[in-house]
Amino acid sequence: MRIKRLWIQKYQKYINKEIVFDGVTNDSKLQKEIFGSMNILLFSGENGAGKTTILSFVSYIFRYIQR
Repeated sequence: MRIKRLWIQKYQKYINKEIVFDGVTNDSKLQKEIFGSMNILLFSGENGAGKTTILSFVSYIFRYIQR
């Protein structure tokens, strides 16, 4: 499963916010050395930017889904 975009109507600090995961990759030598062929998505930003809120939202959506 891949999440291509999120629409958050209202969740904590986000109101009517769309987040698009566009799949842009940085094929640097260091990235390949560290992660190999794994498909990794990284969140980065200042403290208080909402990184944990986004991850919390995703886990909230899928909390009852079983494998």
